[in-house]
Formats: sequence, structure tokens, C-alpha cells
Amino acid sequence: MVMTLSQKFFDDYNLQIMEVMNKKMPELTFRNQCFDQALGEMVQFKFCVYDQELQQFDIDFDNSRIIIDAYDKKLKLKVQISKLYFSSRFEITSEPKWLTDGGSYTASVINSSITMDLKTLMRENIIQIDFANVLIDIGQYDVKIDGGTDFSRAVEIIFNSFKTFF
Repeated sequence: MVMTLSQKFFDDYNLQIMEVMNKKMPELTFRNQCFDQALGEMVQFKFCVYDQELQQFDIDFDNSRIIIDAYDKKLKLKVQISKLYFSSRFEITSEPKWLTDGGSYTASVINSSITMDLKTLMRENIIQIDFANVLIDIGQYDVKIDGGTDFSRAVEIIFNSFKTFF
């Protein structure tokens, strides 16, 4: 069976699609993760994040769209985010034991956008959507880190002071 969807379909149902996305995004679950990084052969660092939670995700419905790109023959999704609020716990350790820190952090982002190419797939009679070429444009953001050492404070200053690097 072949189903053809036109741009009119996406225009007519754009608001409903974005409302579902806006409602479902905060329900996403994130795995606890640890990352190892070596500084030569001298020091091994481990950075772990736990209890990651997307607490607020507000879409600007008027500026978010699914578009059929006829030239490149693909779907494109652009989501304009008016506000995003994220929180997590973290732990940093090193071997040798030069650095140990832990605590929590929050990040709030205002006026950002995510643009990506969508590819529809059919697996076991279920339509699935894969994505590629993701571009994230971050507007204003603020990071708060509540850790146990000056290292946390230094990282917070870096994130909030040197925004042009990110």
C-alpha cells in the first residue's frame, strides 16, 4: 500500500502535531550516563549524569512546521522552542583522586530552534520516523550548577560567560 501526503496535509494538521510534541517531550526518559576521559596517561576523569529531566518544553506553534522539500525529496521539521528547562544530577571523579565533585545543575533555554530532516520507514507494518542533519540554534540560555567545589562554579562561569563559543 502506498500513501501520499501533500503539504496541505501537514499544513492542516501542523497545530495538532506540534501540540502532541509539546505534550510528549517532557515525558521523555533519559538514561543515566557516564563518560570517561583521559588526560594523557596521567589522569583519568569520569563524568556521570543521573536523573536527567526535561521539566519544561514550550513550542512556538506559529513558527514550527513540517515541510515537504520537493527539491531534496525529504521532509523537514523545524521546531521553534520558546522555553526549555532541563535538570540533572552529576558526579565527577578522577584517578588519581585529585578531583571529586557532585551536585545538580539546571539549564534554561529561551528562543531556540531545532531543524532536522525526517525519513519515514516501515518496519513490521509500523510507520517509524528517523532523523538526520540536525541543526540546533540556541538563543538565550542560562546554566546553574550547584556542586560541592570551586570546579562547579568555574564550569558555570564558563558556560554563562563565553556563550559565543557554544
